Amino acid sequence: MFKLIRRSKRAVIIICLVLFAVLLSVTFLVIQNNKSKDISNLYSANLDDFNFKLNFNTYGKDQIDTYKGTFTKDLVIDGTKTIDFKIPDSVKKDIYKMMMDIDIMSFPNSLKVEGMSVTPSFDYKLTVTINGKTKTIVWNEGFYTDMNTNLPKDNVNFLKLVKHISDYIHSTEEYKNMPQANGGYD
Repeated sequence: MFKLIRRSKRAVIIICLVLFAVLLSVTFLVIQNNKSKDISNLYSANLDDFNFKLNFNTYGKDQIDTYKGTFTKDLVIDGTKTIDFKIPDSVKKDIYKMMMDIDIMSFPNSLKVEGMSVTPSFDYKLTVTINGKTKTIVWNEGFYTDMNTNLPKDNVNFLKLVKHISDYIHSTEEYKNMPQANGGYD
């Protein structure tokens, strides 16, 4: 009889361990599936729910704002000039993909490299909204967009993103038709 009871206890323990392993596996799969859905939702976001505002260049005075559909150019002595500016969906998709590839929503709120700055500074501020979530990243006392040697990975990726966006803007007829800047910064 004691052998039967010992075998029963072993069987119960084995059954419990098997059930625990199965439940643990199922829980893990559900969590992974939800993460995959979150990531795929970010990648398949409707462009109507993707917007950004980027201040860049000297003192961050140039600004592209897809929320309002405007671009502001720094004219230095002559102030600033703002025009209506819509980024085509195909370009907006490329920018969106680039932001997803570098996981822009996980960036720190502030990018800085101590002891490395230029005067006048290139300041950057990016506010981006994806699927109802908004993130703002600030980098003051930054660099020209091609100065990325020996920088942390987030900084390099951020500069590549800024360069991609500014290169597009500078290539458009709208930008080329804007007044030239008058003067410069010391």
